[in-house]
Amino acid sequence: DVFQNDNDDPPASRTAWLMEYGNMGFTSRNGLRNWRADIMPGQTTQVGEWRQEDPGVVPAGDVYGGGSPTGIAFYENGIMEDRFGGYVISCEPARNTLFGYHPKPEGAGITLPQRDIFLTSNPEKNFAGADFRNAGGQIGYITLFRPSDVTVGPDGAIYVCDWFDPRVGGHSTRDRSMTGAIYRIAPKGAKLTVPKFDLSKTEGQITALKNPSPNVRELGRALLEKAGAKSLSAVKALLKDANPFVQARAIWLLAKLGPKGLAEVEALLKHKEPQMRLTAFRALRHEKHNTLEHATTLAKDPSPLVRREVALALRYVPFDKSRDLLLEIAAGYDGKDRYYVEAFGIGCTDKEDKMYAALREKRATKDFDPVYAGLVWRLHPVGAVKELKDWAMDKERDAATRRSMLFAIALIEAPQAAKTMVAIAKSAEGEVAKLAATFIDKRSQGIWNAYRPKDLLAGKPAGPVTYVDMLAPVEFAPEAKLPKASEILALKADPVAGKKMVARCYVCHKIGSAGVEFGPSLAGWGRGQSREVILKAMLEPSAELSHGFEGTELVVKGDKRIQGFIQAEGDPLVIRVFGGQDVVVAEGDVKSRKKLKSSLMAPASRLGLNAQELRDVVEYLKLN
Repeated sequence: DVFQNDNDDPPASRTAWLMEYGNMGFTSRNGLRNWRADIMPGQTTQVGEWRQEDPGVVPAGDVYGGGSPTGIAFYENGIMEDRFGGYVISCEPARNTLFGYHPKPEGAGITLPQRDIFLTSNPEKNFAGADFRNAGGQIGYITLFRPSDVTVGPDGAIYVCDWFDPRVGGHSTRDRSMTGAIYRIAPKGAKLTVPKFDLSKTEGQITALKNPSPNVRELGRALLEKAGAKSLSAVKALLKDANPFVQARAIWLLAKLGPKGLAEVEALLKHKEPQMRLTAFRALRHEKHNTLEHATTLAKDPSPLVRREVALALRYVPFDKSRDLLLEIAAGYDGKDRYYVEAFGIGCTDKEDKMYAALREKRATKDFDPVYAGLVWRLHPVGAVKELKDWAMDKERDAATRRSMLFAIALIEAPQAAKTMVAIAKSAEGEVAKLAATFIDKRSQGIWNAYRPKDLLAGKPAGPVTYVDMLAPVEFAPEAKLPKASEILALKADPVAGKKMVARCYVCHKIGSAGVEFGPSLAGWGRGQSREVILKAMLEPSAELSHGFEGTELVVKGDKRIQGFIQAEGDPLVIRVFGGQDVVVAEGDVKSRKKLKSSLMAPASRLGLNAQELRDVVEYLKLN
């Protein structure tokens, strides 16, 4: 087997890291052209064309320049385990190479501290095979090694798929015969065999689960899960396996083996190793088992890795249930960890305005606080424009901090943000003023087009802000006559059919990741209610309004009416309207406002649902 490594000597044995890559994982990045620095308050690094200076973008794992990243594999165990346990292998056909990495936990994130050349046919690193050109501007020699995918086999060896295409750039496929090769990489002299095991027995299923090939271990995992409690003792024994990745497989499986399995996983939330606590929390969250209860405990965990997972778990949790937990997460921020602050921001999704108000009440001070500033930078709601401007204009702040605040303002889609950027461009000096002018030019072609900041910068009037009526619809279908609630609940329910029909609710409600954040979230709500209460909420939505969802109607400039839920008070005022859009209204544009006594939700009789469909939806919400 052909094997080429940058190092003459094999890398030292590294401690394997127990984790299951998720939202905050790593990724290869290419397309690097313009290097720049200064990411956020107190942090400086190099980035490329991947919006790495924008709040809301998780840092890239590796930015290596032009290329064509394809297949990727994570080597957990196998015949090469001692040298490559916990190793990421990433195909890069434009460079005729497979990169290798040993991920390393750092703060709340995952970094790739060293890029290895795992396998290559181009040790001279002449990258003329794609659109790379030599100094003379001519395409150089073309190498045919184009690794398109990589995986781990049942024998523990690494298999690489090579496509014989002379070029990968510009979507120009030149190999018309669809030819290639598969390379097997293994230690010299290794005896490779495909393992045999009896899948009809628990012992064989466990052996399959421990196999390095994802396809093979799934054969064992599925059968062990199907056996339920009968598999418990055998799976639990894997928690003592020498390989931490096998331990992780056991944790995920235990969570699916009934109450006793869940109890075993819950016990791991107190494990001394943060990776074990993290994996246990993920497994329990996947099973929707006491997620908020466990999050309440782990929000104070000493490990930023674990607190990161708690933040991510709060993404679709309503503000009234997640507020205190997110404030606890915020308290653990050190003002520097980009992964941590991005996880916090993800947890605040669709509740940034309310979270900013709570954060400001709890943490704002007269003196500059990099922790508070970093959290506000990540949230960047329209209400924070003044603070962001003050920090950007503060000459006592370092250049990185001032620059980062401009990036935050530039992402706020509101006239206040556009006007603020114009004010900075006019009154600031040096690089701050130049960057502000650049943002005015760029955003005038996009989210600030209607606000005409270029005209403001040139001293021309930008024109008045216009509003339109935004009213919640009172019906989605002709009014239907429905039977009494007792008659509807007497019908036989089909929760599977209810899952399909509940899509009607997505126009106003979020259920998990689906739907619109307008009315209250319905994820898990029904489990704590009786079927009678669920049905009544649909038949008579005005009978009992959820806290925080009392509607407001504004009459604004132009005598336009806007109905919705207030997200932020002050100047500007932010109101969320039907469809989930947040409308920003200048305080001086509000002529009047009133609380609505009735719900903004249309009753079931006007949703286009018949009695059976209502019954099915009730059952689905009750079970989910």
